[in-house]
Amino acid sequence: MSIVTNFPLSEKSLEEFVRIMLPKEVGKDIKGEVSYKENKIIVKAEIDGKEAIMEEENLEHIIEDQNLIMLKGGLLKALNKNYPWGSLIGVRPTKMTRRLMQMGFSKERVRNLLNNMYLANFDKIDLLMRVIETEEKLLNKDAMNMYIGIPFCPSKCRYCSFASYEINSSLGRFYPKFVETLLEEIELVGELSKNKGYKYESLYIGGGTPSILTEEDTEKVLKAVHKNIDLSNLKEFTFEAGREDAITKRKLEILKEYGVDRVSLNPQTFKEQTLKDLNRTFNREHFDEVYRDI
Repeated sequence: MSIVTNFPLSEKSLEEFVRIMLPKEVGKDIKGEVSYKENKIIVKAEIDGKEAIMEEENLEHIIEDQNLIMLKGGLLKALNKNYPWGSLIGVRPTKMTRRLMQMGFSKERVRNLLNNMYLANFDKIDLLMRVIETEEKLLNKDAMNMYIGIPFCPSKCRYCSFASYEINSSLGRFYPKFVETLLEEIELVGELSKNKGYKYESLYIGGGTPSILTEEDTEKVLKAVHKNIDLSNLKEFTFEAGREDAITKRKLEILKEYGVDRVSLNPQTFKEQTLKDLNRTFNREHFDEVYRDI
């Protein structure tokens, strides 16, 4: 695949987008051309001899990577791909939508931006709006929420666009240093939180696959959290364990010992052929054992 544009962009981000959203187009050449007219930004996308034009108000001073966003949408448009969520991939759409609204955009303007730039359907956009309205009623703005990311997995699922790396790949060699650095960061964040008086109501350890941590490292991380972070206001402590192939009974015992009160166990589907096609190993018998242990 060659990517030729007249503007700078993250090629890795675009390649990942094609891998997830346009798997049949992997390896095909892509061209992107941006031009400006008055207060408009115009992006022409080309792939496999097909072209599409995207046009929107120039909001580059507000929306980061607007060119890339519109190029992704243009590729879908060129290939007549009509996904309900458009080009929204690897992002938390409510977070992004809320940010636009906080910038002063009206709900109607946000709806039009999400539809025009991301090609999201209006019914999905309206769902986003309802979710945000509900969150506003439930979220405590005087409290904080902490996320700890573990960017390693037993294998890379073909649909995944998150920052995660196979533990047995060349990048897996960084795992020991990652854990060491993570422990240091937890200590630093704990010190900052204490100085700022932060109160945490939820703590979520996600990934990647957090259960890829060894039993020893799982305990090290949880011990560091308890030592450095004030958990007295915590309402929920979640550990993401979506991959049964990385879970052991001892790891579950460690989670319980350190106060984890919610374990997210998600096989995505029980259709084993589908999981195999997605490069995801699965053992139903072991899954059932883990589920019972939880």
